[in-house]
Amino acid sequence: MTPHTLATLQREAKSAARRLACSLNLCREAEADICQDLLADLLSRLHRFDPDRGTLGAFAGRIVANQASCIAKQIRRERRVMPCSLDQDEGCPIKRDQIAEDQSLGAIFALPGDARRAIEQRLDVARCGTRLTDAETALCGWLAEHPVTELVRMGLGSRSSLYRRIAELRALFAASGLASA
Repeated sequence: MTPHTLATLQREAKSAARRLACSLNLCREAEADICQDLLADLLSRLHRFDPDRGTLGAFAGRIVANQASCIAKQIRRERRVMPCSLDQDEGCPIKRDQIAEDQSLGAIFALPGDARRAIEQRLDVARCGTRLTDAETALCGWLAEHPVTELVRMGLGSRSSLYRRIAELRALFAASGLASA
């Protein structure tokens, strides 16, 4: 590869990376990364270049434009999932000082408070469930489907023993950070 060929490839990659970084409001580091990605893709496709069909600059321009379009789609897709970075306030509709501490990632993903609390409660229950014995897990399953009086009729214990076990479960849940319902 001649120095002129390499200079042409680098110029096309830098130009496309700069256009992409400006249009997507990316930082300089991202621009440099995109330039390297474009250059690597261009070098991998260089064997397809046919000088009889056009100039190297035109070939390189078409290749980097196509690859830049793919990179832009990927970045836009990522932004839809995670709309902004909390490290940079520019271009972010959510500012760091506007997010309450209890909102955590729910503010970024635009989760309503109820959904966020439901997710956190589900995680707390799963964490607490790892501390239960098999007998306690079975009792929780029975209690989720049947009232205590029915469990007594089914012969799963006396009323006082079931309520004592329920009190023990509530203490275990409270120690794990779950509030009793």
